[in-house]
Amino acid sequence: MRKCTKILVDTLALLLLIGIIPVSAKPMEPFVPKKLEAIEDAAPKMILIEDGESGYVIVRGAQASLSEVTAAEKLSEYLERISGCALPIVTDEAPAQGKEIVVGKTNREGPDTYQIPRDELGDDGFILRTTGESVIIAGGEKRGTLYGVFDFLEKFLGCLWLTSEVTVVPEAKTVAVPAEIDVLEIPAFAFRNPIVVPYLCRGADYCLANRINAGTGQVAGEEYGGVMNLNAGHNVGSVLKDEYFGEHPQWFALNKKGERVCGEYANPCMINEEVIQLYIAYALEYAAMETPPACISMALNDTDLCCQCESCVAVYVEEGTRGGRGESGATLVRMLNRVSQALDEIGSDMKIGTLAYAASMDAPKHTKLSDRVVVWFAPITMCYAHPLKTCTGKESTYNRSQLEGWVKIAGNFVQYDYPSNYDYWNLPYPMWAALPMNIQYFYENGFIGLYNCGGAECDYGLFSMTGWLYAKLLWDPYADMDELYAQFLPVYYGDGWQYVREYIRIAGEELTGRKVWGKTGHFDRGQGAGNKGLLYMKRGELEYVDALWENALALGGEGWQLANLRRAQLTHRVWKADTMKGEFRGLFSSGRIASNKQLLEDIWELDVTILGFDHKFVTVEQSERLKIYRLMPRYWSGRQLGYDVIGGIDSAGKDRGQGRAKNFAQLVWGWIMD
Repeated sequence: MRKCTKILVDTLALLLLIGIIPVSAKPMEPFVPKKLEAIEDAAPKMILIEDGESGYVIVRGAQASLSEVTAAEKLSEYLERISGCALPIVTDEAPAQGKEIVVGKTNREGPDTYQIPRDELGDDGFILRTTGESVIIAGGEKRGTLYGVFDFLEKFLGCLWLTSEVTVVPEAKTVAVPAEIDVLEIPAFAFRNPIVVPYLCRGADYCLANRINAGTGQVAGEEYGGVMNLNAGHNVGSVLKDEYFGEHPQWFALNKKGERVCGEYANPCMINEEVIQLYIAYALEYAAMETPPACISMALNDTDLCCQCESCVAVYVEEGTRGGRGESGATLVRMLNRVSQALDEIGSDMKIGTLAYAASMDAPKHTKLSDRVVVWFAPITMCYAHPLKTCTGKESTYNRSQLEGWVKIAGNFVQYDYPSNYDYWNLPYPMWAALPMNIQYFYENGFIGLYNCGGAECDYGLFSMTGWLYAKLLWDPYADMDELYAQFLPVYYGDGWQYVREYIRIAGEELTGRKVWGKTGHFDRGQGAGNKGLLYMKRGELEYVDALWENALALGGEGWQLANLRRAQLTHRVWKADTMKGEFRGLFSSGRIASNKQLLEDIWELDVTILGFDHKFVTVEQSERLKIYRLMPRYWSGRQLGYDVIGGIDSAGKDRGQGRAKNFAQLVWGWIMD
């Protein structure tokens, strides 16, 4: 009986797959955008520029820092771009006048005028204030005043920096701001590196406007306030060089087979005193530099290899990490404490960055970690369908317990987040419902920063918006999400933006991480289209989402906005093609083949040809020659099919010719055999 039932279920599943039996579902009511009404601002105004003329000057300190000089120049530049009126920049050596925009630290500040709480503001905080007919923009002397200028331009003059290519600078002959301004802003996170698509996050102005202060060369110079350096990378080979292996194999981790291992996926035996001395010497060498780095990395390699020698295992047992996925967290903490002690002895304040990841994911139960060390918490298996704080999935439950373990024994954390599918950027990644709650959770647990392991080379799946949201939330984790969406979406996607907003809502809140057949789904940065935790739609829901994109495209606005919409919609189409839904239904249908062809043509037209790290989509010519369009999009790359089979330019830039396959049958055979 069980065998017959299984055969019946398998047959029904096959029929569903090839589109013979449709999946019915109750139709959903069409989405109706809200009617938006303009809100009039009746508050009293202070006119800075009227009909292209002004009596105002910009005042900076005669001894201003380089970044404050830049701040004054940026304010002048953008005011001129807005109004056509160039306000003169003078130093505070000039006599005070009634109409001034004071930028940074000047002699205008005092007990009888205004005072700036610089100790409270730190490096990045700022105030915006009006006093009499003057405007004050001042903050932390590294970056705070710069951030204050860009906040002033955004908050009161309507400027926006959504990507390095999409900025808004309104034009107006008259520039007015509220007569009463009193803003104080201090970032929630000190270290902010939220970039998802690096090529869309270039330029100092984009980084300054979105207060990105880490990991970007565009703001590294003193004139832009510099960047905050909290390095942590897989760099065992910088200390424990492979050349040591011949004479000192005992320095390298012993695997469970009883073999010492060196190379890219090796780790040290961190209980070995000679290894500890190597790491101490490495740190002291940096500390002795004329200008030591603010932070050096001492993180393990990208592997789960934990040394299994008798001494290391004894530490794992003692510290309660034995049997965990990241046993080496115990020996790593002890070694880092020794290095920190050596730096204490020479009076160095250099920090050490390390990773709670893979081999070091579990924290020791007893040994406290030196406050010198910054732990980059990297839960690569974490679910993004639900907030980490409340997710019931096995992986997130485990990650949450690991986070709580580290919080007990350490004091400085950076979240290492995964805002895209590593191998398949083109799939939807609807993490938006969980995003603000996750950032709040990290903030509430004392994290000092966040780094996005994005690196996407194409703007798929609303990536540009996601990175921008990260930036805003790292400054203020409790920002109003509806207000943020209402800032970004109309500019980036045009008049149909409310349909995109509804897609974000339904994809993130209802169609992702839902319960299917009694089981709650989850997704992480490596899940494929068929994973029910990523997206699960009945036919009525699919038709609803299809209509959202169709209506948004119909109102696409300017050419570049329409192109942005089409790129965003591609993720939905790729998901349908991989799961054979909608117009991609039916394994052998001519409609599916035609839709696949059109999808690949659109991918190349819109210049989003990267499928994932180190692999590109096949060309339209390759697809036509070998009938690759018969396959699902997840296989449309040289990396998946094998360059020796299909030919073309590989990820290293080498021309592999036409390949062995001459037709579809040979393609599939070569693919299987490779």
